[in-house]
Amino acid sequence: MRRLLPIFALLLAVSATAETPTDDPRRDRVVDIFEATRPGVVNIYTTRIVERSPFRGWPYGMLFDEFFGHRAPVQKVPIRSLGTGFLVDRDGHVLTNYHVVARADDIRVRMSDGTSVSAELIGAAPDADLAVIRLDAEKGTLPAPLEFAQDRPLIGETAIAIGNPYGLDHSVTVGVVSALDRTLEADGRTYAGVLQTDASINPGNSGGPLLDIRGKVIGVNTAIYQEAQGIGFAIPADTAQRVVAELTSHGTITTGWLGIVVQGLDAQLAAALGLRHHDGAVIADAVADSPAAKAGLQAGDVILGAGGHRIRSARELEAMLETFPTGTVITIQIWREGKELELRAIVGAYPKKRINGWFDRIGLRTKDLGKSWLVAGVTPGSVAADIGFR
Repeated sequence: MRRLLPIFALLLAVSATAETPTDDPRRDRVVDIFEATRPGVVNIYTTRIVERSPFRGWPYGMLFDEFFGHRAPVQKVPIRSLGTGFLVDRDGHVLTNYHVVARADDIRVRMSDGTSVSAELIGAAPDADLAVIRLDAEKGTLPAPLEFAQDRPLIGETAIAIGNPYGLDHSVTVGVVSALDRTLEADGRTYAGVLQTDASINPGNSGGPLLDIRGKVIGVNTAIYQEAQGIGFAIPADTAQRVVAELTSHGTITTGWLGIVVQGLDAQLAAALGLRHHDGAVIADAVADSPAAKAGLQAGDVILGAGGHRIRSARELEAMLETFPTGTVITIQIWREGKELELRAIVGAYPKKRINGWFDRIGLRTKDLGKSWLVAGVTPGSVAADIGFR
């Protein structure tokens, strides 16, 4: 009997050990990553006040508007939307999608512990559908920020999306990275280099992180493409990191400029240039003394790739270049006279004199304020007047 007691005690100890949380068979890597990163993911609620006619929706409402003119009281209607974001540093900066906070009059953020704080917009990169907001919270009281992956995602690797779909906060979905370098066109914009995933991304997920199996951010989820069924998209981490650095340092994005005019490549032109495909963008002109000219690019070159991304069209190239801040050194693959060549170019800032020239052409008189321009006058009958500048 004395021998049985130690054996019985040992069995109890083994049984207790087997039931500890660390040995729970349900606890896999995805669970660990969700629990570790959840505090750094926030839910974003915005309110935008719009003015509407009190006769909107009425039969013959337009006639009432014309009759009363500006004398009719204007209704102020709050438009609310929701999205997701995640902390990127210890200073309370949160990265999200631009369309989540665009034109918002009030931004509220709910943390994972239920705490609600206000936030302000620091800056935005509409062409990348990214924006940075800053939480009104004391330093040292915020959760740890999420970390960006420094390597390129692998097609087929696990992808974990955390977000606020339809207001269901801190929901997690899992899939794989389905493709890289997709070109997405939505709301009149072209987004290049986008990740594709089969992890479910719905309205409200926008701005949330797409994580790899290490818990690193490989993309920023976006639900801007409403026609997607069963597939999701994310702005890649390298683009997001560049945007965060620019916006947190300067509050604005300096649009990258190479100084080239490009056009699409069709099958006939591709054949004339000796290409077996019509992916790429043809340089129609390279501005003298521009970054492109200094790099050796010239009219007639076909750009096949830029910054590590394959280029399929002229619009895709233009969208890609807008994501590179000034001073970035990019490698450009070109096709010239039957050979593939590789050149290096330093992205420059768009010259202000060219911007001012564009303002003149559309009929705007402006005053340069440094980071923006003040409209000082509009030429009657000009393009600027026709589209509503005043």
